[in-house]
Amino acid sequence: MGWPSQADIYWKSYNFYEAEAQAREKPLLRINMDETSVPFIPAPLRGVVMRRWRYHTFARPGRFRAGRQQQRTNLTYVAFVSDDPDLNRHLPQVVIGRKSILLLRDFQELFNAAPETIYLVRSESGWVTEPVLREIFALLAEILHHRRPDHAYVLAFDCASQHLQPSLLRLLRGRGIYPLLVPAKMTWLLQPLDVYCFRYFKERLRRRFYDTFSQRPGAITMQWYLPLLYDVILETIQQKAWPEIFRNVGLLALQSGVSYIKAHLELETIPALPALCPTQDEMAAICPRGRALPAVAFGALPKAKAAAALPEPAPVLALPAPAPPAEVLVPLGPLEHPYYTRRQRRRLEAEAQDTMPAVASASASSSSALPIGRAEALPPGWPKAPPAMPRPPPRPPPPLPPPPAPPTRLRTARTPPM
Repeated sequence: MGWPSQADIYWKSYNFYEAEAQAREKPLLRINMDETSVPFIPAPLRGVVMRRWRYHTFARPGRFRAGRQQQRTNLTYVAFVSDDPDLNRHLPQVVIGRKSILLLRDFQELFNAAPETIYLVRSESGWVTEPVLREIFALLAEILHHRRPDHAYVLAFDCASQHLQPSLLRLLRGRGIYPLLVPAKMTWLLQPLDVYCFRYFKERLRRRFYDTFSQRPGAITMQWYLPLLYDVILETIQQKAWPEIFRNVGLLALQSGVSYIKAHLELETIPALPALCPTQDEMAAICPRGRALPAVAFGALPKAKAAAALPEPAPVLALPAPAPPAEVLVPLGPLEHPYYTRRQRRRLEAEAQDTMPAVASASASSSSALPIGRAEALPPGWPKAPPAMPRPPPRPPPPLPPPPAPPTRLRTARTPPM
């Protein structure tokens, strides 16, 4: 299937989403997401350098020194652009760097120095992965629902491997965002960021880099480079209006403004395309080989289920009066142990007679108070005798084990004498 047919599938899918938004009576908001590699040391500017004798004699030009490691260092920039200029100022812009570039001791300071809409991410590889992209999509959905709650949204992105994950498509559809796939190997022709924005952004970044270095030469570090990158992102992507980039790639007004695409594809006119969601064969045509996604993921969004009617509350029944409290039984005291032998009874009586004089003397000494004259004769500061505390009654004797049973006599039959 050639390029014109792939572009037809792309435009038919968009027309289907536009018809769905009209059926829901919501204006459709078009958003494009793409990532690009940003070099830490941009390519030098080409031109004519003239040496003047006065400048060469009385001034010493700054020297630009960058090692091979810095020249090979790159950051990943995930950009979002919309056809709404006011919303475009609030869309998230994400800069991703690997851990060897964004050191842990400097990351907090670099993260706080970023503007409100630019997010700095420190990852293991520095590339866009599925977990990072899941967080980015969740952040985008929160901003869209907060800034434009009454709109429908369509998000166009390319067929990169990290984008073709079923979990990401479920996340977008669950947040009310239509996913729109740009056909493989046609992003340079049908994706707004690739066609218009990134070329302008990288050229401005390169010129700003060398202009800033000519005024403030020195060591190139992340503290020096990232503020410059933030300013260029705000100036070229967020604060600049991009009114016609979606119309020029066919994502508006039924593909009425694609004059340069018709010239490139050598087409005189583009026939009116129906508003149809892609079939499984068409998804296999626009996706990379062996990475076709299910076509149902690009259909209409599921309708919100109506809340089930709650059952009526049960009538309040009159509860019976509480029953009177049961009579509290007073536990019986310790029972007197029956003694079976006179020896045991005599031993207990002897122990009781020995302990009675000691208990009586102790209780008498604790209960008696000092006489008045004695208390007055005590020196000052001498503590007075505390009041007598009643002593607990003596514990009852422990129960004795039962006496052993008398031996049973065995009757033996008498034998007569022989």
